[in-house]
Parts: sequence; C-alpha cells; structure tokens
Amino acid sequence: MLSRQGELNYKDSTSSCRLPELFAKVIHTHEISFADWYELMTAPLDQAFTQEDEDLLTRLIYAVRQGWVKIVDKVYMGHGDEF
Repeated sequence: MLSRQGELNYKDSTSSCRLPELFAKVIHTHEISFADWYELMTAPLDQAFTQEDEDLLTRLIYAVRQGWVKIVDKVYMGHGDEF
C-alpha cells in the first residue's frame, strides 16, 4: 500500500470513492501513473470491490491493453502538480 498523496489507498475505508475520480482523470488524460496502476492491479488481492468498482477496473485494464491509456512514471499530486 502506497501512502503518498494522490495515490490509491485501498486499505482505507473511503478509498472506493476515489476510483471514479481516478477513472475520469485517466480517461481524460489517457495516462495513469505506474503507482496507481500497481495499486489497481494488486488491490483486488487485498479487498473485495463493489460491482461498480469492478466494472471501472475492467474498463481501465481494457483501455491500457488496447493502447488507449499509457502507464507513465509520474505521480500526480492533484491540482495539476506532478513529480
């Protein structure tokens, strides 16, 4: 579990509220940070998701596999900031 601001934290009870926000950002920018991608790929092993969360994850995986979304090595901190 990564704890930097702007990254997913599925151990937190409010984290599922962040998934739709992340999905919207990724679809808009066509990019997902490696850290967020890693959290998405490992999170299902740690926690059960709602059907809506599973649908968003499936769509993100499909978009990456089709090349519509790139995995990038930068971390978005929100409000346009990045490392």
